[in-house]
Amino acid sequence: MSAPSSGRRLSGGMGESVNSLAGRRATLSTDDDEARTELAIIAYFHRLTTQMLSVMADAVDNSEQERYEDDEDEDTEAAVDENEESSPLQRGVTSREELGPVQLGSHAVESMGLDVWNGHDAHFVRELASLYFDREVRIEGKGVEVCGVRVC
Repeated sequence: MSAPSSGRRLSGGMGESVNSLAGRRATLSTDDDEARTELAIIAYFHRLTTQMLSVMADAVDNSEQERYEDDEDEDTEAAVDENEESSPLQRGVTSREELGPVQLGSHAVESMGLDVWNGHDAHFVRELASLYFDREVRIEGKGVEVCGVRVC
């Protein structure tokens, strides 16, 4: 076997192989860019969803904590039956109406990454609370004040 001379050009299989690899690298680069874009979009919506659910969970917990503190005051006045098998967390509450609505301020809606002024966002928050937490929400809208007088 003899070594190829230095003046000889690559032809046939080797040249085509190198060109096909270069084309494949361009395709992989495009695929990598698309994959990065898809992952960025998925990560964005994951963070947004986590943020919304966290803010809503905090509001529901605060609402239940306020209710629990109110019940605790009533319990000191009434006798407690030790044989009663009710959960201390639920205190016998079984329906949404008994729990009362969760008050959600405009700052909480902003913290969710939503628009305080948008009616569709308010509807979304109500549906979110209903589906995930089985609770009713009252959203305290952000009003406009002129010289200390609330206009809307």
